[in-house]
Amino acid sequence: MNADLGRQVDQTNDASRCSSHEHSLHRAATSHSRRFRVILLCYLISFSLPALKTSGNFGTLWGIQAFAGSALALFDLYPYWLANPALWLGLYFFHHGRWRIAASCGLVATLLALSVPVIQRWEVQLRPPPPDLSSTLLPGYYVWLASSVLLAFWSIRLWLADGRSDDAVAGDDLLGATNSRQATVPLEPVPLSPSRLNG
Repeated sequence: MNADLGRQVDQTNDASRCSSHEHSLHRAATSHSRRFRVILLCYLISFSLPALKTSGNFGTLWGIQAFAGSALALFDLYPYWLANPALWLGLYFFHHGRWRIAASCGLVATLLALSVPVIQRWEVQLRPPPPDLSSTLLPGYYVWLASSVLLAFWSIRLWLADGRSDDAVAGDDLLGATNSRQATVPLEPVPLSPSRLNG
């Protein structure tokens, strides 16, 4: 009877844990999909915003123009365009739940994107441009940078949360196994000595 009761308790606990786990997975998948769309939307919007203002012949460069121009700058060993493929890879791994790799890609993309003002400042110190060739970063650049920062931030958070959830699941399984053993141990009668009966 105790064994049957223990099995029923185990089945009830397992069903409850499965239902809760499925609900958590569905909610997490919805949240991940929403974050993925936010990052991608920031990245795509940056192409339609002014990214760089120059006082020379180029005038204001829009995001798509800055994208093409920075690709050509690779021939001059300027690395900031590589933030784009790093972000693409990060989005791919983020979509597939590979948080650690996505976080690494996001951090690399962020560092490469931040190299734009660093290289600009370095160029000014190395060879000051004429007054009519000065440049200023505009919102398109910052939205583009934000997409990399969001990718890195959310990937790191999900990576750490995954580690904590794995520990919690392992703890629940251990607790369930302990309760199961306790519920299925048959209760044996305690023998009474004659001295206790006479006393």
